[in-house]
Amino acid sequence: MESRAASSNLLSSALPLRHIGASGEAEPARHFGANLRVGRLVLTAAITSTTRLVLNRHAGFTAVLGYGGRVRVRQAQGSCDCGPDSLLVLCGEPSVWEGPAWSVVAFQVEAESLRSVTASMSSSQDWLLKWKRLRQANHHFGPQADDGSTRLQRALRQQIAIAADLSSEGETLLERLQVDEQILRLLAVLLLPELRRSGALERAMGKEQMSTDPFGDLLAYIQDNLANPLNLTDLEAHSHYSRRTLQYTFRERMGCTASQWIRSQRLDRARRCLENPSSHDSVTSIARDCGYNSMNLFSIDFQQRFHIKPSQLLREAKASQPG
Repeated sequence: MESRAASSNLLSSALPLRHIGASGEAEPARHFGANLRVGRLVLTAAITSTTRLVLNRHAGFTAVLGYGGRVRVRQAQGSCDCGPDSLLVLCGEPSVWEGPAWSVVAFQVEAESLRSVTASMSSSQDWLLKWKRLRQANHHFGPQADDGSTRLQRALRQQIAIAADLSSEGETLLERLQVDEQILRLLAVLLLPELRRSGALERAMGKEQMSTDPFGDLLAYIQDNLANPLNLTDLEAHSHYSRRTLQYTFRERMGCTASQWIRSQRLDRARRCLENPSSHDSVTSIARDCGYNSMNLFSIDFQQRFHIKPSQLLREAKASQPG
């Protein structure tokens, strides 16, 4: 990336960081930097002598690759350092960045973008059980991490270097090469080591080639969007099936209506989440993550399906967890 003297709001155009001076008041950040759009991502390269910056709460992740100096990032759950050849993946909680002088490349990732990429790389839904934990914790990959993480982090830096090198050709080329997709895939594999296993990688590489069944693609789309409202109009638009064909195909191949199958998948996912909760999970949060806006309807549907109250299952699961 070609560095240039930055205006006071250059960094904040990609990452909404604010410089906090000795008086405690927000001041213009002092740094050199540049932004580069790569598909869905905006990469920010920055060299700063600012001692304290604040990043407000956001809904996704922030990836921070250290290149020089050392910056300490503090959040409510603790602090961690990012030095040369280190990678931090921060959750969306507010954070304070402190250090006398440091250089980084950082970018924010929408949670849904990373979730979608992860789903495309795995043929099972097991990773969903870990998704909330990923979103609620920070992840640090140092230069002395295991060989797999070290190589993956090196590959991530190479993709960023490729994007910077090709940026002179314009954003269109970067979009056509899907460099942002490669960056997101590397980030997903770093966060979920099980995706590194040969079977998972082979499935990820061959999934698009193997998927020749439009109805199978539709089922995968539903699985990836259970948290969102889904109706026959949505399914028509995504699959290009007519409403009548959709109804017939679901009954022929799944033995039920589309609405019944979607409800079944939501309840199955809810049960897996209730049986493997994080410390922050509640029945309400799990129900909403599985596409239920009415807690009464969720409780009724869940008890009819599994013959146990969701609150009881969650309570028992938390009681059995260590610590």
